[in-house]
Amino acid sequence: MSAQAQATTWQHTDSDLSKSLAFALAATDYRKRLDGTPLTTTDRTRITRNLAIATLYAVESARAGGLPAPNEMDGALRLGNEVHGALFPSREHCYAASTLGRTLLLFADPGLHTVYDAVSHDGDPAEIKPTGSKMIGSLVTPTNEAGAIPLLIVGTVIVVAYAAMAFSACYMAQVNATVNDRKLTEDAFTQRMLTTQARAITLVSDHTQTERAAGHPIPYAPQELSLLDALLGTQRDLAKHTKTPLPDPFAGAVDSAKKAVGRVAAIGMDLGLVAAAAGGLYLATK
Repeated sequence: MSAQAQATTWQHTDSDLSKSLAFALAATDYRKRLDGTPLTTTDRTRITRNLAIATLYAVESARAGGLPAPNEMDGALRLGNEVHGALFPSREHCYAASTLGRTLLLFADPGLHTVYDAVSHDGDPAEIKPTGSKMIGSLVTPTNEAGAIPLLIVGTVIVVAYAAMAFSACYMAQVNATVNDRKLTEDAFTQRMLTTQARAITLVSDHTQTERAAGHPIPYAPQELSLLDALLGTQRDLAKHTKTPLPDPFAGAVDSAKKAVGRVAAIGMDLGLVAAAAGGLYLATK
């Protein structure tokens, strides 16, 4: 079976991706907005999807080469690109990216979950496609607007999943609305992890933009690393609560990151997630 046939694809459109990404990254309470008005199930689904997109964007942008250049013909940009520990400029950078990526893997409940090819829009229910279906779509080239990430003007995102981290993002996109509501309103561990995740995405994305402007890698400051440590702490708490191993988000993450700033104990040695390509079988934990 070819690699292309094995991939699972999620195509997501958003009527205002810039606004919804900013909202997802600023959310502190998944029951209500800052003005006190209640969030709906559709709102929470939209937040979950945009946090998955922002995570992949931040991780892939943090690699030494950044994101691949958009296609010259249509400006297309896809997420779910190759991520490996050796692709990051330093162990600190790998630690930052792997900590972000781990959140995606910990979102699912323990057990087997099926991940399909799917199309989604805003926070509406995902349209599930037969395995192996072909999907097309494009992104505009990211702009240099101010913000946590270079926010996209046209809201079409293509995630092509070959590896566990991207499979996890696809799962978050199509998870049952009832499960998503429970995760964001009743599960205190997941709530805390996602709110910390949003802050960490902003931190890593801002750090990456500063490096791009400077033209060279910049070491993470102690206060930046402390926020990443806090995120890892919430991940450890969730893993302990669900009695699951702490997963390795991508190849080389443990080997590259365990020595970063003496963080031997900060990185889980158990690799608890396996993504099976052909039908999109997704094993969240052992």
